[in-house]
Amino acid sequence: MRLKNRGTLLLIVVSLGVIGLALLLLNQQQTTPAAGATPAPAALFAGLNQIEVARLSVRDEAAGLGAVYVQQEDGSWALESSDSGTTGDLTQTTVDEAVGGLLGLNADSFASTALADFGLETPALTVSFAMQDGTARTLRLGNRNPAGNRYYALLDDDTGTVYLVGGVGVITQLTNLATHPAMNSSSSSAMPPAPGRSRKAPPAATRPWIPNR
Repeated sequence: MRLKNRGTLLLIVVSLGVIGLALLLLNQQQTTPAAGATPAPAALFAGLNQIEVARLSVRDEAAGLGAVYVQQEDGSWALESSDSGTTGDLTQTTVDEAVGGLLGLNADSFASTALADFGLETPALTVSFAMQDGTARTLRLGNRNPAGNRYYALLDDDTGTVYLVGGVGVITQLTNLATHPAMNSSSSSAMPPAPGRSRKAPPAATRPWIPNR
């Protein structure tokens, strides 16, 4: 009888142990993120309103061309300066779409100081803007990621955090604003060429360039 009782007691102890182990494993599964899970991309410029952007500067570093746009009191955009020598009235919707897309960019981030590995030691495109309240932000873009659907970037003065920015189409629009300002065809004109040079614009100024080094 005693042997039978001992066997029953042992079975109960083993069963309780198995149940405890199962509960422990279940709790770990509920509190530990799945392997390979990555945080959802976050907004780079959350809370900023497009209407309150006072100034936009875009520069294609490789082409050596840039342009500065200012938003006037009536909400329309004007071209303050352009390295391509373009003057005239802007196509407003083109600038509006680019600025709206810029403020809507999302990105993941990770710590790294190996900037050259991501094309960020010498960025390909620099985008800066200022708000009406004086807030200023700068985004520097380097290479595309291996999948080709995002760009590596630096934000403001932080050189220890690399951002993986989505929105390839938006970045293309911003690059175009740097090299080929969005002018109304009926009013656009170009400044006279320098002496001894053809009136034909250089390829970098007429063909949009996408930073992908």
